[in-house]
Parts: sequence; C-alpha cells; structure tokens
Amino acid sequence: MHEPMSSASHQILAKGLPPGTTVRIRNEPKVIRGAVHADDGQYLWCEYFLGDGWLTTEIEGDDVLLSTWTRRPAGSADFSFDDPRAKGVRLVEIARGQADFRAFGEFGEGVAPGDLGRLEYVEYGAPGPRAAVERFAPDAPWLLGTGTDLAPRDFALA
Repeated sequence: MHEPMSSASHQILAKGLPPGTTVRIRNEPKVIRGAVHADDGQYLWCEYFLGDGWLTTEIEGDDVLLSTWTRRPAGSADFSFDDPRAKGVRLVEIARGQADFRAFGEFGEGVAPGDLGRLEYVEYGAPGPRAAVERFAPDAPWLLGTGTDLAPRDFALA
C-alpha cells in the first residue's frame, strides 16, 4: 500500500504540469523540460522529461502513482520482447494497448514538441522492477523505460 497524496496535489497532478515547472524529487530540484499526456480511455498518465530522466504520474481514481524512469532504445542488448527482463528479473506483461497522446516542450528522444497522436505501449511488472515499452508512431522505434516507484513524501512542487 502506498502513502496517500494531498487532495490539492492530486488535483494539480491530474491536470498535468507544464514545461518549466520545477519539482523536487527526493529533495533535489528538477525542471520539467517536456511533458507527454496520455489517455487510453481507462487510465490517464503524464510522462515528464527532466533532462536526466523521467517522472511519471499515473491517475487511478483518487490515487496518483508516482515513479521515476530511465529510458533507452528497446533494442538494447539487455532487453528482449521474447524474454523481458529488468535488473536480471524476469518480467510479466501486465498491460498492453494504445493511448491518445499530446506532447509539450522539448524531449531527448522519441517524440517531438507539438506531437499528438496515438502511442502503443506494453507494461511489465514483477516483484521489484517495473518496465514499459512504448512508441509514438507505428514506424517509430520502441523505447524501453525502467521505473522505480516514488513515495508522495519524496515529491513536491517547488
């Protein structure tokens, strides 16, 4: 079970944070350089490019789940769609689908500012590591992200 988030923070995160917003992750200030807002009809999430990594907020009813992510091309030698693993742990597919997305700001890879369209994703889980792959167009390369859950106490709007 995770810690509850304040109602005000939940409402702000549910609307999405614009590029230029400063957040604190584990008391370290980070500036959001880009944001991708995605909605698959059941879940709403936002991915925030911080320059040296990503912050993701997932909205599930009254809950906001926070996590930090690192990304790299899914064709990396240490990841296979046939045998998905993260940190040496075998992963199990827990979700697959498509979502409408809109991109704001700047990014290091995979999506351009002003892009909107439909992304594809596959989410994996296991005790411990989290991983997901996504691509922003049918002919775009898959991007692999490995994630770590973030407690609400480790996040603040600066």
